[in-house]
Amino acid sequence: MRRGEMKKIRNIMLRGILFVVTLSIIFFFYDQVYAMEMDTDRPGMDYKEFDLSSADAKLCEDACTKDADCKAFTYVKPEMKKKNARCRLKKGIPPKKANTCCISGVKEKKVSQLTKQPPISSDAKQTPMDYKKIETDAVAKAARKTKQLTAEKASLLQRERQQEIKHLNADALARLQNLKTRKVTQTKGPSSLQSVQPIAVTPGIQLPANAAKIESLTPQPVTVGQQLAILGLNFGSKKRVTLNIEGLWISIPIVSWRDTHVVVTIPSALEENIGATVREGRIFVETAINTAAASVKIGPDTSRTKPEITSLSKTLLSPGEILFIDGKNFMSVGGKVYFNARSQGITLSGIIDHWDDTVVAVHLKDDLEGFHGDTKFYVNVENSLGARSNALAVVLKPNLEEEVYSETKCTWVAVMPDNMTFGDMHLKNGWHLKRSWLEVDAGGCHCDYAAGPPQTGTQHPATRISIAASLMSPCCCTHFIEIEGPKGLPSH
Repeated sequence: MRRGEMKKIRNIMLRGILFVVTLSIIFFFYDQVYAMEMDTDRPGMDYKEFDLSSADAKLCEDACTKDADCKAFTYVKPEMKKKNARCRLKKGIPPKKANTCCISGVKEKKVSQLTKQPPISSDAKQTPMDYKKIETDAVAKAARKTKQLTAEKASLLQRERQQEIKHLNADALARLQNLKTRKVTQTKGPSSLQSVQPIAVTPGIQLPANAAKIESLTPQPVTVGQQLAILGLNFGSKKRVTLNIEGLWISIPIVSWRDTHVVVTIPSALEENIGATVREGRIFVETAINTAAASVKIGPDTSRTKPEITSLSKTLLSPGEILFIDGKNFMSVGGKVYFNARSQGITLSGIIDHWDDTVVAVHLKDDLEGFHGDTKFYVNVENSLGARSNALAVVLKPNLEEEVYSETKCTWVAVMPDNMTFGDMHLKNGWHLKRSWLEVDAGGCHCDYAAGPPQTGTQHPATRISIAASLMSPCCCTHFIEIEGPKGLPSH
């Protein structure tokens, strides 16, 4: 075969291929515009009706194509009595019914694959607002789930915290019981303060010449635990010395007794009654003839006024966990325990579980909130005299809580996936991301992290998410993030 003939054949083949491709494209888009519905009638919504010159449904279709108001058409086949076929143009898209009388069609029934918006099906009676409703419903659904998850997290954390406190205090409760038993035993023992009946001294009575008389007391003021010398006359033989202070009547231990000189010891236990200041009372020396009385001033033992902490049972403490403070000079009557976070300017008062002169047991309320991170607190004791001890450090762990947030976005992109930014929040006050996950609300689509999920522990959990919708179907993707942080402080 000659070269010229080969070239001619090749040109013919190329033209044929081009014709087939062109024809395919035409039919592709043509089919996107109309789809003939054989043996189908769409009654109603007619705005124009006319006879056709021939029995050809294509003529009715062309008329609808040329009329901008036409949304659908119905071609009515000619009947025996009525030779002409008819065309009905419609301003809307009425529901279709099976009927051999007719052929119908809908303008732009199908949508090109390059179109972002999905088709609006006349059968489903949708409007463009339906797609907005899909997104609204997806957001509402995610919000309900978010609220439910947050409530479940709060309940779970509370149960876990109670179990943790119970476990942490298991040994502490046993020691606490032993301390209380010891205190009861000590209380039942002999008291160092022996109460007596008040002494009635009647003024104005003429006393005999040999009646007892107090001339001076030394030292004045006297401190608790110190000896007091009572100087006077006619004390005679040993009998009893009584003290009345702050409404308390007690018998004073006698060290020595002479006719002009009686020495007694002021009980140390009086410290709880007089407090941190000098108090004035009355001292009585009872003799065989009469009872002599004089005013006396008693002050606290300055060497015992200041309490001292020697050790703490823990250096890392959780709210609700019992802390034992060992030391001295706490006094037997309870005072106060303070937790002071100097760096944050926070001072907390402890809840007292036990108090005696050498051991104090205390805890902080288990629902404590308002500070973040492991915080160093300095613990000191204030006794009933108002004196404060030295301070020892303990690290307090904060109570944590969790919150769940969600963000929903929808797309109708069918060819290329949308990359959208989610979770663009900045966490603060020690809050951080605990975990994150994605959920698809609408079917037939896919969403995934464009560059991996946000890193756990971050305070800026923003991320890019790739959402790919199926052809002519919306896709709604919800990004859930679970964050953790100190209770009582805002997260962002």
